Amino acid sequence: MNKITIIGLGYSDINGLSVEGYRILFEENNSAKKIICRTETHSAVRYMMQKGIKLETLDRFYENAESFDSMYDSMYEYICAQAQSNEVILCVSGSPAVGDILVQKITENYPGEIKTVPCEGAAEYISSVSGMTLCEGVNIIPAHLFRKDTVNTRVSTLISEADNKFLVSEIKLKLLEMYPDDFEILYFYGYPDTKFAKIPLFDMDRQKLYDFSVNFVILPLDNFEKKLYDIGALFEIMRILRGQNVEASVGSLKYNPCGCSWDKEQTHESIRQNIIEEAYEVVEAINNNDIDNLIEELGDMLLQVVFHSQIAAETGEFTFSDVVNGIVKKLIRRHPHVFGDTTANDSKQALDSWEQVKREEKNIKSTAASILSLPKDLPPFTKACKIIRKTQAFGYNHEYSPKASEVIHSLEVNADNDNIAEILFAVADVCRKMDINPDVELKKYTDAYAKSFAESESIN
Repeated sequence: MNKITIIGLGYSDINGLSVEGYRILFEENNSAKKIICRTETHSAVRYMMQKGIKLETLDRFYENAESFDSMYDSMYEYICAQAQSNEVILCVSGSPAVGDILVQKITENYPGEIKTVPCEGAAEYISSVSGMTLCEGVNIIPAHLFRKDTVNTRVSTLISEADNKFLVSEIKLKLLEMYPDDFEILYFYGYPDTKFAKIPLFDMDRQKLYDFSVNFVILPLDNFEKKLYDIGALFEIMRILRGQNVEASVGSLKYNPCGCSWDKEQTHESIRQNIIEEAYEVVEAINNNDIDNLIEELGDMLLQVVFHSQIAAETGEFTFSDVVNGIVKKLIRRHPHVFGDTTANDSKQALDSWEQVKREEKNIKSTAASILSLPKDLPPFTKACKIIRKTQAFGYNHEYSPKASEVIHSLEVNADNDNIAEILFAVADVCRKMDINPDVELKKYTDAYAKSFAESESIN
C-alpha cells in the first residue's frame, strides 16, 4: 500500500492552508500522485482547480449513500483502492486532527504509511473571527454525528458542517431538551469570508444558508439554569448539602457553604432504611399506574444511590463511577447470549443463562449454596417463593403434611388471579385470630425447608 498524505485546508480560503500544505500541493511534482478532496464546495478546492491542479472530489458519495456510516465506509474503501496503485493526497476541510470521521477511519485502519499535515481548525478560526476566547475548552461535534449524549453543557459546543436544514432541525429539538428556548447561540456561515450572528436557539433551523461552511457554537450553560438537569447537578446539590466544596460552577445559585446539618450527619447505616421505603413507594406508583409519581419516586431512589456514593467518596471507600462501572460490567458478563457466543431463545433461557453466570462468579456449586446466598432480610413471602422456584428447578419435590396437601389441592382448584390476593389476606386474618406472627412462622418453615433440601441435595 502506498503512502497517504492528509492535508487540512482550514476553514477559510486558500490562506487557511499551512505553509507545508501549500508547498506539497503547489510546489511539489504531484503528477504521479492521486489528489482527492472531500468536497468541491470548499473555496480552497476551487482555487486549486483554477490553478490547474488535477484532482477529484468525493461529493458523489454524499449523494449516493444510504447512511453516513456507509458513506464513510465507502469513502475509506475507495481511498484504499486508489492507494494500491498511487500515492494519495487527501484534502479535508478544517484540521484533519479534529472532527473528521474519514480521517479517523484511515488513521485507525490503514495498514500503510500515513502523513498528516495540520492547519488552523474550526475552533481556532471561529474564535479568531468572532473574538471569543474558548479558554475552558470546546466540544467539536460534526453535525452528521450529533447525539444528545455527546453534549457537555459545561463547555462550549461547536457543531460543524451543518449542511442540511432538516438535520439542523433534529439537532435543535435535542438541544431544546437541555437549553432554554431563547438561549443565545452563534451561527457561523459563508466561505471565504466567514460571518456570524447571534441567534436564539429556537431559530437554529430558520436561517437562510446551510452548507459545508455552517457551524454553530453553543456557549457553556450555567449548571443551574438548565432546562434539563443531569446527574452532575444532582451531585453538586448533594455536595452542597454535605458541606463539601462544589466541583463545577453553580452560577447564580445562592447557598450556605455550611450545608445542611441533617445531611452532614448521615452515614450508610443511618439512611439504609430509606432505600427500602423508597423502593416500596416506587412499587406503589407502578401499581397505581401513576407516571408522575413514578418519576418522583424514582428520583427519590436515585437520590439514595447518590447519597451513599457521596458518603463513600468522602471517606475514600468508593465513588459513583465505581458503582456505574460495576453494574455495566455485570450486565455485560451476565448476558453472554447478547454480548457473547451463547444463545437464549426465550426469557426462561435468558434467566437460566444469568443464573449460571452468577453461580460461576460467586463460586456457587450447589442449589443449597445458591439459597444460602439470598439476602437474609428479604421479605419472608418473597424469600419463600424464590427458594421454592430454585429447588423445584433442581427437581426437588417437597412432601407436605396431609392437612397442608388438602389446602394446596383446594387452592389449585379454586385460586386464580382475581381471588389470590383475597386468599392471602384471609390467611393473614387467620393468623391474627390465632395470635400468630405470619412473617416469623413463615421464616421458620422456609428455613426448615431449605435445610431439608440441602440434606437431600448432599445425599443425591
